[in-house]
Amino acid sequence: MTNAERFDARLPVLCLVYLILQNLIPDIFALFCYTIRNELYHRLFNQLQTHFSALFMPKATMAEDVHVWRFLAAMAVGATVDQQHVLVTEVR
Repeated sequence: MTNAERFDARLPVLCLVYLILQNLIPDIFALFCYTIRNELYHRLFNQLQTHFSALFMPKATMAEDVHVWRFLAAMAVGATVDQQHVLVTEVR
């Protein structure tokens, strides 16, 4: 079973825990949200890895690439140092 399949199998349970924690224990709820967000971010990054350069259109102007650069900047903000290195290396 892959990590994605394990995560998908846990999703109904995570949703229930999400609703319970949101109402009962706000601090634990915040930690729970942070953990889920990080797991989703890392899954997205791993799926996009080796494909970041494909986001740019061939022969596009800088104005046309502005959305790609904003997306990459947003990805870099949440990335670990190693992920930032991968991102910069790929886009060069």
